[in-house]
Amino acid sequence: MSDYRAALHCKARHRAREVFWGVHDRDAYRCPSCGGRGPFEVHHRNGDWLDNRRQNLIGVCHACHRRAHRERNTDARLAEWKSELAGLQEGA
Repeated sequence: MSDYRAALHCKARHRAREVFWGVHDRDAYRCPSCGGRGPFEVHHRNGDWLDNRRQNLIGVCHACHRRAHRERNTDARLAEWKSELAGLQEGA
């Protein structure tokens, strides 16, 4: 990752935290996935880390955040594999 991109990513993450915690009470918040009490990370629901609209942000614990990204990557790979398979079947 370039220095510029890393700086942009850091700034976007900071802004996401500001937006999310500006509307949620950090002390009363619980992870919506597991009910844990934190520490929390702000997750971008649509995967676009530059999209810091409130409706795109959700606070989740570290374990649930990792799981969300692992599942998204798995789903994306599965969709890509299915697309490649469909293309091979069409060409057969």
